[in-house]
Amino acid sequence: MLKYAKNKEVLAKAGYTKRFFSNMMDIAKKGDVSIDNLEKMTKNPFLKMVHKGLKFGANTIDLATFFFNINSYNGSTQVYLPTTYERTPKHLESVKGNALLSMDFKTNITIDASSKKQLLIRNADTHEVVLRYEPNELKVSDNGQKLEFQLKRGLTKGNYYVSIPEYLIFLSGLTFQGIYTKNDWQFKYEGDEQGNYADKVFVKGGTFDMGSNNGDSDEKPIHSVTVRDFYIGKYEVTNAQYAEFLNAKGNQIDSGNTWLDINSSYCQIEKVGNKFQAKSGKETYPVIEVTWYGARAYAQWVGGRLPTEAEWEYAARGGNQSQGYKYSGSNNIDDVAWYSSNTSGSNPRTQVVGTKQPNELDIYDMSGNVWEWCEDTWHGNYNGAPTDGSAWVDSNYTSRVVRGGSWNYFASYCRVAYRLSNNPNNSSDNYGFRVVFLP
Repeated sequence: MLKYAKNKEVLAKAGYTKRFFSNMMDIAKKGDVSIDNLEKMTKNPFLKMVHKGLKFGANTIDLATFFFNINSYNGSTQVYLPTTYERTPKHLESVKGNALLSMDFKTNITIDASSKKQLLIRNADTHEVVLRYEPNELKVSDNGQKLEFQLKRGLTKGNYYVSIPEYLIFLSGLTFQGIYTKNDWQFKYEGDEQGNYADKVFVKGGTFDMGSNNGDSDEKPIHSVTVRDFYIGKYEVTNAQYAEFLNAKGNQIDSGNTWLDINSSYCQIEKVGNKFQAKSGKETYPVIEVTWYGARAYAQWVGGRLPTEAEWEYAARGGNQSQGYKYSGSNNIDDVAWYSSNTSGSNPRTQVVGTKQPNELDIYDMSGNVWEWCEDTWHGNYNGAPTDGSAWVDSNYTSRVVRGGSWNYFASYCRVAYRLSNNPNNSSDNYGFRVVFLP
């Protein structure tokens, strides 16, 4: 089914009356219609142009979802072709790993980088969003007739399709040329046996003041820390990503407990037969009910490690682009975080990763959604803390640091300087993590 949403880009102007469009909508209400027979339903020449423009390689189209935004303009009718395209897959191309996906157009396109909209990869069965791309992650070539992007980690084996939100891509020209993309923007993901993890942000090293005089005693004393360059996960690790790891390594027992408490009613990963998978609709939610050991094992599997507490706070503050915000990316917590006051429903109230605004480094959810495990053992203050950004690990302490706050904690817990800890064997419906990589 093709779905359309409003757009302000004029693709055609025709001097036909609104009465014609009203008649066409009456036809649309009849439901699915063969587009090959669409011309036969009216003799109006404009519909022939519509017919030509709608032929996306499909045999049928649900006309009830096809509409025009019609406005009177100087006595003529403006016709807008919106730019949200979502197709239910029929013919699939198989891809593996972090393949480069290439989509061909018959008309020129441009990326509206200022739109703040994201290109989406959706599960073909559930239509849930499983991957997101910012405009700066997309490449247009061949004079605007090819769109390319690298497939990110986060998919399990299955069928997917591409959804382009309105205003992200603009079509140039004033005629219905039709838009055709290879295999109708559909693909079958065959999996990836490698542990590569493409969704990461480069953090330029630097020196910053760690801690706060406006928080609890464990945030003191403020001390200068210098961290080196590193990469950090743009998003918290998702259920789909962690399920792929479990399928490769199994849910092993480490220090007395399994990496993931899959028996918890709050866990959003299930085992069906011999396969671990995210529960339907939870693919792009952050993984929860994972122990510190389970987080560490995943990080090692993808070639990284857990962030040190200093790296975490430096990245959360925005690195060398920091604006000194109270929360990660803003002084207004509702802009950047899911926390107790803006989540509702049954527990756990985690949210799809990356749905709030990012911070200065384009990193999402470092305030709120889920607490994030760090490498360091817990210390009750910063007296004697390393100044080189390394992990502060002491064999006399067992608990590990978690940072960032979560969906069921107050705003004050989501501050970039706030600290908490837990036993590394414990798991929770509001504990997750992200991964750090060295250049």
